[in-house]
Formats: sequence, structure tokens, C-alpha cells
Amino acid sequence: MTFDPTEKQAEILRIVFNTADEGRFVSLEELRAKLSYGSKVSQSAVNCSVRFLVIREMVEMVYGSHYGPFVQGRKGYVKPTPAAYRRFKPPQQALEI
Repeated sequence: MTFDPTEKQAEILRIVFNTADEGRFVSLEELRAKLSYGSKVSQSAVNCSVRFLVIREMVEMVYGSHYGPFVQGRKGYVKPTPAAYRRFKPPQQALEI
């Protein structure tokens, strides 16, 4: 399945990757706050965009401070999938010396 993200989906993925590079996952609330258009969009719209990325297997949702499976009432975090890394952040080629 090929997937070419829209500008807004690409921005979401950049934020998810940047946060993962910091050694953590971005919460849904933090994601909205970091979006360039975050003040102009509802949290429901952000959730919808994330659900689309989940369906495309670019991100997955994890919950709670230990990032486990869904439990009602736990905070949700967005995590990039291995497929997203393969598609958008391939490992750099080793330089031959």
C-alpha cells in the first residue's frame, strides 16, 4: 500500500518523529499544541487525522505512562511504527572508505 501524506499529515508525522527522537511519545494534547494550525482545529479533528494514520499503519496509539494497551481513562500517546520509519526515515547508507 502506498501512502503519500497531505501537508497536515506530514506535519503530524514530523512532530511524532521529532518527539520519538527525544526518547518519548507525543500525547494527543501535546500534538495539537505543537501543530502550526493547532489553534484553528478541534481536538476531534486531530484525533481523526491520527486515526487515519493508524489505519495507514504509520502510527499507533499507546496509553498511560508506561505506554501500554488501551485502558479507559489513560492518556493516549502517538508512536511511529516501524513501517513509518522505513517509509519516511530510512537508515543512512554507510560511507565506504
